[in-house]
Amino acid sequence: MSNLTPEPIEVFVSYSHRDELLRDELAKHLSILKRQGVIKEWHDREISPGSEWKGEIDSHLNSAQIILLLISADFLASDYCYDIELTKALERHDRKEACVIPIILRPVDWNDAPFGKLQALPENAVPVTKWENLDDAFLSVTRGIRQTIERLKQAHHDKLEQPERERQNSPKLGQIKEHQERQQQAVQQPSEQDTPQQNNKQVRKHDCLVKRLPWSPLICLVLGYGLLGFLLSVSAAEIRVWALTLAGVLIEAGAWVSVKAWAWAWVLVGAWALSGALYGALGKVLNGSGASVAVGIWTLVFAGVWAGKQLLESFSRIDTCFILAFTSTIGLALGALTYWITHR
Repeated sequence: MSNLTPEPIEVFVSYSHRDELLRDELAKHLSILKRQGVIKEWHDREISPGSEWKGEIDSHLNSAQIILLLISADFLASDYCYDIELTKALERHDRKEACVIPIILRPVDWNDAPFGKLQALPENAVPVTKWENLDDAFLSVTRGIRQTIERLKQAHHDKLEQPERERQNSPKLGQIKEHQERQQQAVQQPSEQDTPQQNNKQVRKHDCLVKRLPWSPLICLVLGYGLLGFLLSVSAAEIRVWALTLAGVLIEAGAWVSVKAWAWAWVLVGAWALSGALYGALGKVLNGSGASVAVGIWTLVFAGVWAGKQLLESFSRIDTCFILAFTSTIGLALGALTYWITHR
């Protein structure tokens, strides 16, 4: 295993002295890790003469990164092991200051113990003494400890590397953000001279718009209002008659914005406004009766409704309103222009 940190991991062994022989066997299997500088093992037999044993135990228990609990009936019966060392170890484990690993040495009812929630060794938590060969049991324990050490060292390495990765990534994030801003500006501020591809897209867009227009009803609408504009010009209609006509046009066109069905506002309001214009034109020029005025009104209304229903199949209500108003106004203007050209 490659060393990700220079210093070995400290391993604290908590055990009952009655299990000292099994602890010594475990130490033999862990010796390869000690020789490689991966761990430094500590247990109470390493307390030098004249030292305060409780202080030494507490010091190493508080500094160890891995705490091994050698579980047996004697361990659970020991007040010091169970009440002091086990309690302190689990507290540090819960605070993620150390990793506690139970090692089941001899059969005992341990599942409901405070450490019962932890993954135990050897494999499948089979007690060491139940294995046919003790070496196989301690080999399983050693491999489990090695895996834990590798995980801890990798986590330590990632923690040290995180600030460096953030420092290296910060310029890249700035470049990405700057690139995104330039793209956004390019979208918001297109170049003054479009490329041929862009021009082709615009041409295709206009061609599609032309194809979507219902030309038949629109042509009828232009002719109808053209005739009305011509008659108003012939009759030398007053400004108020022209204003009434334009009001009727706008009302009829605007009806498609608010009315969802057949736009009855065309009949009720717009037709009333147009009737005044038609009456003024037909009354003076053709001496038309009420029947002729009614025919003219309903002709324009029918053309407008026809065109409006066709437009709504391909355009929004606002667009429909604009197209109808524009078409009707163009018709009036063409009628007036025709009279001006023929009578100048």
